Amino acid sequence: GMLEGLDDPALLNLRQSLAAERDALDALGPGPRAVLAGRLQELDGKIARLPRERADAPVQARQPLWQRLLSPLLEIRPAGGQALMGDAQRREGEDALQLELTLARAALERGDVDGFHTALNRIGEWVRRLWPDSPALREVVAGLASMREAPLQPQSPLLGSTLPQLRALRDGRDVP
Repeated sequence: GMLEGLDDPALLNLRQSLAAERDALDALGPGPRAVLAGRLQELDGKIARLPRERADAPVQARQPLWQRLLSPLLEIRPAGGQALMGDAQRREGEDALQLELTLARAALERGDVDGFHTALNRIGEWVRRLWPDSPALREVVAGLASMREAPLQPQSPLLGSTLPQLRALRDGRDVP
């Protein structure tokens, strides 16, 4: 509405460039940060559904007789990165993971690229440490890598074109 009210011929270039910039913003849609926020929320849901046990864990029927007989007395687990982690350590790790997800969301809101990438790296470390290797875990890690590559700012050559004209108008110079 305010653009339509600018009748001054000296402001015609400014009005046209502002209208073009506004159309470019409308064409971009919600923007990359909103898309990444949705992907981060989706990733949080995938993390919650990660399997606790290895997909290739031995089934009771395939175990040798001595393991089936001793299974009520002791548990035999493969020695992986998370094998010696107790319940309390796992809860602490999951809390730290949630904290990193919150930090990633905050960095995304601020447009802080370094903070966002750092939080994504730490999320990847915690995920690999807390869950055994599985196709679902590899999908989560791949999702983190693709979010690391995505831009946080809208990419369009028209964005920011009005600012030099407004500065020139403020300084009293001729508008290019």
